[in-house]
Amino acid sequence: MGCCAGGTDYTGNKPFGHPIQPDPESVFEKADEVLKTFHCTKIFLGTEDADIFVRFKEKYRDRVITNRRHFVPYNGEASIGKLIQNSVTDLKEEGMEYLVTIALLARCNCFVGGCTSGTVGVLLMNNEFEYRYVFDLGLYA
Repeated sequence: MGCCAGGTDYTGNKPFGHPIQPDPESVFEKADEVLKTFHCTKIFLGTEDADIFVRFKEKYRDRVITNRRHFVPYNGEASIGKLIQNSVTDLKEEGMEYLVTIALLARCNCFVGGCTSGTVGVLLMNNEFEYRYVFDLGLYA
């Protein structure tokens, strides 16, 4: 199962007009359902949020796999994207890793994710998942 999970900066800052992101508990609930129903043995996690990565590893342990990514902790101020820009030495390489993440998520049998540009990329690359679920929680007002 591929899971595109992020948005701590979105849930913290609630940027006007952007899609509302699910909290980790909601993602876990849906992931648990998919893991059981579709007999998935691994979760490929697409996130750059260190806190979300840690929570997934705590819950699913060795079932969670990722590609080589730079995870950043959300500090309550800047967006995750800005934090990455400030902490990564090679932005081109980081951008390539992001694209690899999207491509790998698109190769999974099942997909669960928030409504993000990454999710849109995944769905453009694969419209034939065995199962897919995208959280549609509206927009921040």
